[in-house]
Amino acid sequence: MHKKGDNFKLISITKSLKKKYLNDLIFLKSSDIQVQPDCATLPAKYTKVQKNNTSDVGYIGNLYPGKGMELIIKIAALLPKIKFHIVGGRENDIKLWQKKYKGNNLIFHGYVNHGDLDKFYYLFDICLLPLQHYVSPDGGKADISKWTSPMKMFEYMAHNKAIIASDLPVLLEILTHNYNALIVDHKNVELWKKAIMLLSNNNTLLNRLAYNAYSDIKNKYTWHT
Repeated sequence: MHKKGDNFKLISITKSLKKKYLNDLIFLKSSDIQVQPDCATLPAKYTKVQKNNTSDVGYIGNLYPGKGMELIIKIAALLPKIKFHIVGGRENDIKLWQKKYKGNNLIFHGYVNHGDLDKFYYLFDICLLPLQHYVSPDGGKADISKWTSPMKMFEYMAHNKAIIASDLPVLLEILTHNYNALIVDHKNVELWKKAIMLLSNNNTLLNRLAYNAYSDIKNKYTWHT
């Protein structure tokens, strides 16, 4: 129980979460909560943007409802010549999505130790952040879509990758459309397809988005900045 005179402070990972705390905990002042987004460590080897006409698109993370696999399988079906690499997920989740997709351009790599992810980042030309407006943590019933600060977003940035992300307000605290990412309606499959094709055919844009994302994390979002 909070008492008058208590020295109560919080650190929030997003501005959206800070607003919720201020709304729910009426004894707090704005100055009582400091926003500190998640961060990432810059890789030892700088990852250059690889090539024109990309054929390798990547997603790293869990496969819980709302994380975006329900969108990725639809995009993959529209772009059969592009390989979609899915890194992560539990075995039962992978089997579920494999049953739902009939094409041969969706590659599941399964769980990979965090220290072994670099080889996949070197492979990808584009990274996807397709969060939906309802994201279940660990497959549960709660919704974290309004508050999340995805670690993979910062790791995509640290590895100098062009990012296509959903239009969730919380992601826009870090990402800016046409500056360090392409921001797309979270449920519009056709727009996601167009965004991938745009980056596939526009190496200047691909490189600019990747460079700006890398510069942002280097200057703002490492564990030392």
